Amino acid sequence: MRGGISGVVKMTSFEEYLHIGRAGEDILKDWLQQSGAYVIETRDMMKTDQKHKGPSMWGLNDSYVLPDFEAIKKGNLIFVEAKTKSTISNHLKSRKQQHGIDTRHYIHYLEVNKLSGIDVWVVILEIPDPQKIALCDYRPNPRITAITEPIMLCANLDELNIDHPWESDADAFDRFGNDYKAMVYFNRDVLHPISYLQKRLNKLNKPRIKLTYDTGEQQTLFSVDWVGAIGGIEA
Repeated sequence: MRGGISGVVKMTSFEEYLHIGRAGEDILKDWLQQSGAYVIETRDMMKTDQKHKGPSMWGLNDSYVLPDFEAIKKGNLIFVEAKTKSTISNHLKSRKQQHGIDTRHYIHYLEVNKLSGIDVWVVILEIPDPQKIALCDYRPNPRITAITEPIMLCANLDELNIDHPWESDADAFDRFGNDYKAMVYFNRDVLHPISYLQKRLNKLNKPRIKLTYDTGEQQTLFSVDWVGAIGGIEA
């Protein structure tokens, strides 16, 4: 554990970080439900003997970690991943504010999207942490900005435009105060307000397939929408 300000700041332990992350997931779950979506928590699918430390989908010879939730509304099905952040990374070369996601999960989510055809959305919950605010005030770091106002931001995985992948920021705060994670980074300004995702959830899909049923006396035309079941939300 890294040293901090005695009596004021201590580095976040794994258990505390897990609690913060779960709190962020619960906030997002409540928001999705209040938006009228039905939510499947993929963490409920975890096996005790699986090799990944998260819920996964399994093939014969490989497997991929799933995002936190499946959200269903009006024929739309999407995956949603919650990421709780208390700091923003400042990329000095580009002078852009950025967030990161660990490399392995990013690669797996790309494969989940590719194999399932279901959109993957990333929701960033920026939540102030008094410990991080105090630490940034006490020991300023030009590569880190502490979050002081809570906000929820979102983007489709395809929108993230990874800026510098597979880079570990050795000067940034490590999540647990010890081992650094290999991260991929994307610019914060590609993210949308959370209302953007709400609009996508509320958008009705257009009929794609029309079936004609002959009753013998008259023809009745049925419009059947299949896109929500196989392709997620339309842009």
